[in-house]
Amino acid sequence: MEIYQRLGDALTLKEVDTLWHEVIDRFGIAPEPAIWLYHLSRIRVFAAQRGYTHVRLESASLTYERKKGNSVTTNRVLLPRTKSPQDLETRIFSILNDASY
Repeated sequence: MEIYQRLGDALTLKEVDTLWHEVIDRFGIAPEPAIWLYHLSRIRVFAAQRGYTHVRLESASLTYERKKGNSVTTNRVLLPRTKSPQDLETRIFSILNDASY
């Protein structure tokens, strides 16, 4: 629970990565659900750093929203099937980075 809480409190990618390395050092190879949690934590931090107020991942789509002043912009994109949590993270980083301009 402590690790889960610390991942939720992380504000930078470096904090998430440092915690992840600590987990690997303490427990060894992580099970797949933990690997997914790590990558989803990185996505949450990445989105927050770019001003996104809502990011929702559904089975085949990504919905993201950004608030500027009194207006809210919401976008939804379809996601192709991903092979791994790393692949999903890379795709979402690219989408959010491109959309932030």
